[in-house]
Amino acid sequence: ISNIVNGGTSAVVAHPSYTATLGAGYALSGCGAFVNWTGNGNLLWQIKPASATTCTASSKDHNLSAPSSISGYTIGIRAN
Repeated sequence: ISNIVNGGTSAVVAHPSYTATLGAGYALSGCGAFVNWTGNGNLLWQIKPASATTCTASSKDHNLSAPSSISGYTIGIRAN
């Protein structure tokens, strides 16, 4: 069995979202996310599988403006 973690980071905006995708041949086994906030803060409100090979994560500021980016990850496994 082998595993892989793919991910990336969104642009800095008030309500960032990022969809991470697995490579071919891997089965989705998990999702992860981290909000790269500063100042007033930005809260993670969504992290979910979007398909058999993708995960979507989103965050948003609340009451006070706090643009940030979000990093999203997929975790996959496959039989060798």
